[in-house]
Amino acid sequence: MEERHKLGKFAILSNLKSNPKEIYELYKSREEVEVAFDAMKYELEDDKVYLHTTDGLRGYFFTSFISLYIYFNIL
Repeated sequence: MEERHKLGKFAILSNLKSNPKEIYELYKSREEVEVAFDAMKYELEDDKVYLHTTDGLRGYFFTSFISLYIYFNIL
């Protein structure tokens, strides 16, 4: 409580019909998604895709998601 005055504040604007605590918990859980996207981008280098067909792109991301699943289950 003594350190509380040092904390900042931020506002969350939402159209969800939930209580504020649930909305805040949902907001905090986005970090897991961002970590997964960072792993895809930097570890698997999935930010550079040079495919021209929809099927090729789907197959590429299918194998990327499997790799991501294996990556996070090993860590």
